[in-house]
Amino acid sequence: MKLTIQEMAQDELARRRDLVRATLAEQFKGRKPYRQDPVSNEERLVWYNDLNQDDVMYLVEKHGRDAVNQEIMGCEQIKKRRGL
Repeated sequence: MKLTIQEMAQDELARRRDLVRATLAEQFKGRKPYRQDPVSNEERLVWYNDLNQDDVMYLVEKHGRDAVNQEIMGCEQIKKRRGL
């Protein structure tokens, strides 16, 4: 089967995209994306205390129920350890 010019161009672009993706993954392996610093427990508790029902619903839509529940349970554990 003969490839058209468009198919050859798409194949070449896909090959280059995969090469760039692999190179970036190798160069930045083990690094934090976008220079993110870990959030301190104090900041997490302030965020948790200011959280209302609308915020929770938005976070569930954006990140999923499991991720939100995991973060809330983590904050509850921090509060329990500190006796708050």
